[in-house]
Formats: sequence, structure tokens, C-alpha cells
Amino acid sequence: MKLSPDTLAILKNFAVIQPNLMFRSGSEIKTIAEAKNIIAKATITETIPQDFGIYDVSDFLSSLSLFTDPTFDFSTDGKSVKLSEGKSSLKYYFSDEASLTYPQKDITMPPTDASFVLTADVLKNLLRATSLLSVSTVSVENSSDGVSISVKDAKNSTSNSYSTEVEGNSNGHTFKFHFDISNFKILPGDYDVSISGKLISHFKHKTLPIEYWIALEKSSTYEA
Repeated sequence: MKLSPDTLAILKNFAVIQPNLMFRSGSEIKTIAEAKNIIAKATITETIPQDFGIYDVSDFLSSLSLFTDPTFDFSTDGKSVKLSEGKSSLKYYFSDEASLTYPQKDITMPPTDASFVLTADVLKNLLRATSLLSVSTVSVENSSDGVSISVKDAKNSTSNSYSTEVEGNSNGHTFKFHFDISNFKILPGDYDVSISGKLISHFKHKTLPIEYWIALEKSSTYEA
């Protein structure tokens, strides 16, 4: 087995959300933040032959950097994997499942109360704006044109702010949904985003088989 560039990018992203990763046999991988406010799921092109756990994904990926395109050979006892390329090899031992943090069950998204398209450019500008303005809150609000996204201090009405209108649907609701920008640990790209008034959101990448569920801040408000 070998790992594609897309799978490596997904693993690097997952390592930012949670250092641990529990692989299950098949082609689906999942992770969850320690605070349980971010869950991510992806379908990879490879088929994992067995269940195994990695305690530090970043450390595991660093091991891969010793090779250009290594082959993965799993041990018959299921306790390790051998990375090999040419005359070089590395044996990497797995971690016990009990020592890892991983999603115990799939999340069921409540009915959608608002939705919008988050493009790669808008995402990039939001990240820049939070840095330039030294604020951490991203607000999603209903507007006359549908949905508006802004960066501002939600506790200070006179704070500097950045905003942009996006393609979306407020479904006739009035809301101010707040995100902490530090929870936007998502891969670059365009996303279809749905939000529930129960303070949970779903980000689905438009071109990669990856999706995220991100909790909203409790300061969010919603009126049906």
C-alpha cells in the first residue's frame, strides 16, 4: 500500500485537529478535537487493511519524510508497519486504542436553519482579517441579500470589522451565528456550509471527499 498526496494532505490536516488517529479497516478516517468541538471525516482512495492507532500523526508523517514514495507492509501480528523504499526501511509501532482520542460514533446533523457557500478566497480573507484586526470571532448573519459573514469583536459594537456577502439562504430566519476562528481547522477550498440553530455546523468540501462538523459559540442567537 502507498499513500496518495491527497491522503497525506488530509492526514496533515487531521493532525492539527487531534494528534491521535485511530484507523479502521476500509477507506474512511475520522478524528475529533480534544474539546469535542470539531469532528472531521474523510474518504481516502486507499483501502486500510486493518485497524491500528497512531499516537502522534505528525511524528508518523515526519517518519515518511525519510522516503520519497514508501511502500507500507503491515506486520502479521497487527502491531506495526514497515515503510520501505529501495534498500531502506523503517519499522513503526502502533499505539493501543485505549490511549487514543477518536470519534466514538457518527454525528447526526439537525435540520438546517441557514446555508451558504464559503469559497476559498472568502475563507482566506476571513483568516487574514481576524489576524489584522486582532479578533477571533467570525459571525454569520441573515441579510437582505441572504447571508453576510463578518469578522469583529462580538462584545464591542464599535470594534473595527470586515464583512462580505456570500451566496446563501437564511430560510427566513433571523440569526447571528458566531464561530471562533481557531476552530476553522479545515483544508483550503470551496465549501457548502449548513448551520443549525442547535449551534452545530457542517462544512462539506466541494472537490475533496472531506467534511467537518464545527460547534458554534454559545453567544450565537437564532430566531425561527
